[in-house]
Amino acid sequence: MNRTALIAAIKAAGLTHKALAPMIGITPKTFCLKLKRGEFTTTEAARMVKILHIRDPSDMFLTDEAVDK
Repeated sequence: MNRTALIAAIKAAGLTHKALAPMIGITPKTFCLKLKRGEFTTTEAARMVKILHIRDPSDMFLTDEAVDK
């Protein structure tokens, strides 16, 4: 997961992680932990894509490790 790109998308949308977290169904604390680990569920990622208007979610949510498996 590209944390830097996700953080930039959140800021570009005029949101904070504290505001975004409940919008995708998790607490701000859980959001921080998931961001640190890079482990959002597909449902959470899909909600962020919609809310943040992310054009190419694969660049943000898929890592080379995920593609190689």
